[in-house]
Amino acid sequence: MIDVLSSQKEPVPTGGIDTQPSLAPRYETRSSYTRESSVLRRQVKDLTDDSQETHRNAVRIELDHRSHRWARQSTHDLLSELRSWGFAWRDVARIVGVSVPALQKWRKGASQSSTNRLKLAQFVALVEYVEHELLINDVASWLEMPIRTGVHLTALDLLAENREVLVIELASEQATPEKVLDEFEPEWREKLVDNAFEVFTASDGSKAIRPRD
Repeated sequence: MIDVLSSQKEPVPTGGIDTQPSLAPRYETRSSYTRESSVLRRQVKDLTDDSQETHRNAVRIELDHRSHRWARQSTHDLLSELRSWGFAWRDVARIVGVSVPALQKWRKGASQSSTNRLKLAQFVALVEYVEHELLINDVASWLEMPIRTGVHLTALDLLAENREVLVIELASEQATPEKVLDEFEPEWREKLVDNAFEVFTASDGSKAIRPRD
């Protein structure tokens, strides 16, 4: 560890009384300390970025595994699972990318592509993961809630844009709503804030939102 402060004593003054040790930092030591702290900050950032990407890859692998397991089920069974969780057909259709009448036909036994069945399986797999692993009760209602007060964006909106990993990070509290919003839409304060709220500059210089007076 770097010793920042010098402990050299000043010369003994007249009267034979020692002075306090000098607290003036040595220039070379101070510069070395600054350089080392900068290096450590970069290393921490790199480690944080690496750990985040590793976690996201792990989540993708887990969801992919669950999706292929659910894909062995019939379309009727997948739709029944989603219905039992309380999802409206309009939301299921939106996530899968088809119309509500198409879902109704599938429920009656109409054939569909393997791609559409996999999309259904992926939806079921994510809901299962959020409920069983992240312990979110009533996942359907949670997905429909704004991810932050004053912002008209839901986790369901994220799913519709194929941002499953962001939904998992939000549900697991690996990322704050603000961080999720920043990644999804960097200009969310200008584009997604409700009219009842306003953007202002906080005391620390960052942008924040608050209810209008």
